[in-house]
Amino acid sequence: VNLNNLNVLILKNNSIKSIKNFTFSINSFISVIDLESNKIETIESNAFYGIKKLISLRLLNNPIKSISDYSFEKSNIKFIHLSMNYLISTTLDNIIKISNPKQIRSISNINYFSSAFILT
Repeated sequence: VNLNNLNVLILKNNSIKSIKNFTFSINSFISVIDLESNKIETIESNAFYGIKKLISLRLLNNPIKSISDYSFEKSNIKFIHLSMNYLISTTLDNIIKISNPKQIRSISNINYFSSAFILT
């Protein structure tokens, strides 16, 4: 199966537990990834590396506890939806390292940032 032209990837309501290094790097044309309502606890470094067309990443309703440094390295992601997760601490660097972030939505349930930058 050739997935090089895949634009939208919907993997809602599965049992995905983690997003490993370079998981999505084989397709730089994906514009939407929906991983809502899985069992994702961790997102490793470079998980979304090089997805230059990625606009929206939906990670709602997962037990995400950590987002590794450089998880979004070299992606042009615009929207990250993180509501209903278990993020206790993360650094804003993990999100700010996104190339040209336009909007970051739904980052409730994050109790601590090691930065002076406050999102409301």
